[in-house]
Amino acid sequence: MGSGFEMRIRPAVAADRDWLRSLHQQAYSVLVGCLYDSRADAWQSGFFAARIAHPVDLFIIEADGNGVGAVYVEDRPESAFIESLEVLPDYQGRGAGSFAVQWVVRRSASAGRPVTLQVHKVNSEAQRLYSKLGFEIIGETETHQQMRSR
Repeated sequence: MGSGFEMRIRPAVAADRDWLRSLHQQAYSVLVGCLYDSRADAWQSGFFAARIAHPVDLFIIEADGNGVGAVYVEDRPESAFIESLEVLPDYQGRGAGSFAVQWVVRRSASAGRPVTLQVHKVNSEAQRLYSKLGFEIIGETETHQQMRSR
């Protein structure tokens, strides 16, 4: 992987909630600011509250024992759906996101299922990451590209 970190994935626990809120704000600050301007804080608060309430499996990405990101995975009948991948800005581009996505793909492949996700059209860095990891575009909405693992 070349990150120089020992990476692992662990299930999130209730004590992670405040850290997850901070992670969400930091990971999405540029994207949310670009899309929502002065409404960013209110939008993020509502979005985070809805995300935590949604029934997904939530995993913490750790590098050398420290939380650096999270991946939210929804178990759907046809696939494992990556609802969100969040990585602290200082760790973006250093392998944490790739590690988490590859972990989800391996986990889902062992059950014989693909992984699906959607990525915001303005998030070109995430689009490149998913393409590099073998995802292909299978559809789109007005705001997002829908992708599936090959």
